[in-house]
Amino acid sequence: MPATYTLTSTSLASDARRDDSIVSVASTSGLTTGIRLFVDDELMNVVGLVPDGVRVLRGVDGTRAAHHDSGSVVWVGSADKFYTVDPQGDPREVVLVSPHINIRTGAVWFAKGDTAPNGKVYRWWQKQAPVFSYGALGGRTMTLDPTSSD
Repeated sequence: MPATYTLTSTSLASDARRDDSIVSVASTSGLTTGIRLFVDDELMNVVGLVPDGVRVLRGVDGTRAAHHDSGSVVWVGSADKFYTVDPQGDPREVVLVSPHINIRTGAVWFAKGDTAPNGKVYRWWQKQAPVFSYGALGGRTMTLDPTSSD
């Protein structure tokens, strides 16, 4: 049975304006020419690493270049690790790629659940969503849930 390929992630170190061809990320580990970056609802192609960040081709594979705020999650993977549809049916015991990202809608899906000892699969897809709360000093915070598969 094949193993699950888990997309890595980093975050934007500064705002990325719609017309920027260089984006600054918190970590360039694993970034090479040809790797894709997915932020919010935009897919970018890495064309090179530069001292100020990563040189990218914006809005690839039918997505559109957009403004992205500093701190936004950046998913990293090869072109074949991103999808143009939502997952269908229940997830297999081992999914091919986690998370399953639909670049057309920006939806991020995680396989949740478990397999029972008798081999019956109890799994489902859960769409990542923002969760808003208030911190100790009354400041509003936002986190994403879930952040991984079970």
